[in-house]
Amino acid sequence: MAAGGRTWRAGWPLPALTGLGLGLLVLGPGLAPGFVLSYDMVFVPDPGFTSWTFGVTGTVPRHVPSDAFVTALATVLPGDAAQKLVLLAVFVMACTAAASLVPSPRILPRLAAGVCYAWNPFVAERLLLGQWALLLGYAALPWVVAAAADADARGGGRRLIRALLPAAIGGSPR
Repeated sequence: MAAGGRTWRAGWPLPALTGLGLGLLVLGPGLAPGFVLSYDMVFVPDPGFTSWTFGVTGTVPRHVPSDAFVTALATVLPGDAAQKLVLLAVFVMACTAAASLVPSPRILPRLAAGVCYAWNPFVAERLLLGQWALLLGYAALPWVVAAAADADARGGGRRLIRALLPAAIGGSPR
């Protein structure tokens, strides 16, 4: 998406760092070693790939995309570190994605949009309810909007698919 003749990627480090700082402030003590337990947010120390992970148990496969993603991530990181990474990624992605939609070359309005999108009552409530998967899709929504608007451009379909990946991982709220 163009902003003042530049693509959004030209100014991504500051919105990403702002989102990281915001995530560190919001999550605060929750970033200490150990797991954050909040209603629907259930991460376990050593998740394994099982029939439940892939939704082949005969029950409703409600957690399939998110459980498979977390299980794959937990094969390279400890479970609590994977949880912290996912939670921080929500803030970094949301701030960066929202800032990318502002059609101004000035950084202040872009950062304001990013901060307001990354931390608001909706995000606070979903975070308290432990609905990290929903927030992962929410964080990428501005990128989906931008990619959908340019879907008919060369390579637009691939960009749209990449933008939809976090929503696909998130699946439905837990």
